[in-house]
Amino acid sequence: VLERVWTDFSISRFYAFGLLSTVAAASFFQPLNLIKTQQQALNVANNGSKGISLVSVFKRVVAQEGYRGLYRGLGTVILGTVATDLLYCTSFEVLLLKTSRGAAATSEENSHAASGLLAEFVSNGVVVPFEVISQRMMVQAGAAPARGSTRYRSGLHVARDLVARGGVREIYRGYWVTAVTFGFESAVWWYAYARLRRVLYEWRYGSKEAARGRDSPAIHFAAGFGAGVVTALAANPLDVMKTRTQLATTRLTGPIRFSFVATLIRTLQDEGWRVLFRGTVTKVLYVAPMGAVTSALYELVKSLALADNTDAA
Repeated sequence: VLERVWTDFSISRFYAFGLLSTVAAASFFQPLNLIKTQQQALNVANNGSKGISLVSVFKRVVAQEGYRGLYRGLGTVILGTVATDLLYCTSFEVLLLKTSRGAAATSEENSHAASGLLAEFVSNGVVVPFEVISQRMMVQAGAAPARGSTRYRSGLHVARDLVARGGVREIYRGYWVTAVTFGFESAVWWYAYARLRRVLYEWRYGSKEAARGRDSPAIHFAAGFGAGVVTALAANPLDVMKTRTQLATTRLTGPIRFSFVATLIRTLQDEGWRVLFRGTVTKVLYVAPMGAVTSALYELVKSLALADNTDAA
């Protein structure tokens, strides 16, 4: 495995190439992101089990708004992803350098998991507002406006409406459940990725020693895909409740405003425990290829960002 660390990079290249890859990946996978969000948010009692399938959501959105509807909220998603990734990737690389070297060095898998977890907590303050705003836009795609509800025109419109209703805390709804969900996902993904990458390199080249210094985009792609499958299956229940908590209203949660516990209890009472696995297939279809593409792109970005660029030549 050819390791590239923070001190090897040209920072301007790292951010420039990282920005391009982030925008490309977020744009490409937005339709699946939107469908997943709708599946997790919709109530079976109101829509029927068939009405929340991947195909049903896809057809409804396209019928109401055309294919453009599948990209509703994309601008907010891209802004949030770019801002978050700049902070997240910087934190991750610095933490990975610290945890993988020196007296405090730990195993490759553990250092990746710990760095991913801590980097997610560092970036969570930026993540949550964009998550809340983009989800408000995405759940309205293909949906007929309810009486008295606001039809959002843009991310800025959502932000202004939420702040007007309940102050700045409205755009930070579900802060802690988001921190736990994304922190868990990040730790699991990086642990699985590092483990699969090491195993695949050793299998491909015969031994750990023979794999040292090698660089294989195909292995990065495969390890990212496998890590995505593991993460999607492990984190879907938390992701469902994160989405429900962020989209909750006073009317739905009663006197305990927007509480994760209140939302969980109400959701389980209304729809049963199976709701926690709502959208699992779509999440796998979204996270696995997303993980494959972003891991391959991320390793490529690190290669292109080398200060002397000898590895990219």
